[in-house]
Amino acid sequence: MSRYRVTFVALLALVLGGCTVYVRPDTTPPVRPVPVSVEAIRTFEPTRGAGAVYDLGSTISFRLLTTQDGYVTLTSFGAGGVVRVFERNVFVRANTPVELPGDVRRVAYEVSPPRGERTVRASFSPEPFPDELPEGALDEAETTFFVR
Repeated sequence: MSRYRVTFVALLALVLGGCTVYVRPDTTPPVRPVPVSVEAIRTFEPTRGAGAVYDLGSTISFRLLTTQDGYVTLTSFGAGGVVRVFERNVFVRANTPVELPGDVRRVAYEVSPPRGERTVRASFSPEPFPDELPEGALDEAETTFFVR
């Protein structure tokens, strides 16, 4: 029995010792960087001001001013750790103050549970954001408010 074990282990060592792993080069096309001004978002805040307190069920809107034409996506970072994109690819003109959602869409952003501090991030790009997570240089601004 022991001779078979030694032979088996020797064969296994030979087989495993001869394994070669080949790694194929990445064949995905390179991402073309899009030029973005470092300060593309000049102003981003709730209409009641940064740090404002909102009740559950109340509506909230945001003031936004950019230095170039492009697209803005709004993302909420909730008190429960939930990250949610709630507005995607809103076209904005350079140096034109915008109130979101009022000036762009006939909807309202309603404050929903859970209670606690929220952060909303405005992400800017000169091209529409794809459905996947964007790569490259982006300009982002954040504002924070509290839900009681």
